[in-house]
Amino acid sequence: MRSPSSARPAASAASSSSGPWTAAHQVAALVRAPAKLALTHSHLTVVTGQLSDRQAVEQAVTGSRLDYTIARITNPTDKPATGRIRSGFLGHGKVASAMSRADIAAFPVDQLTDARYRRAMPAISN
Repeated sequence: MRSPSSARPAASAASSSSGPWTAAHQVAALVRAPAKLALTHSHLTVVTGQLSDRQAVEQAVTGSRLDYTIARITNPTDKPATGRIRSGFLGHGKVASAMSRADIAAFPVDQLTDARYRRAMPAISN
């Protein structure tokens, strides 16, 4: 098992329990335009990178020894944040398609303290 303090890349394409797995994680968010990311957190490191080759990014992240979360987003919108984030896996649960960009930005920050999607690629929506 990895230490809760290990780096955990979080990328977007897109019941409470206690224990060592629920401690805060260090998260590295790979983004094209870090100036547009209005969120800050003591456990968040923003990394600038080229994201045009989705498959290469996914292979680099999933092939690493680090924990990661890659969020799948199918229809980003410019609507205001709703504060509602539905997450899960396509075909399982109630994930829709549309999601505001502001809520998309909040998801990696939520992953700082949520181990549910460690080394996973959930779909997210509003």
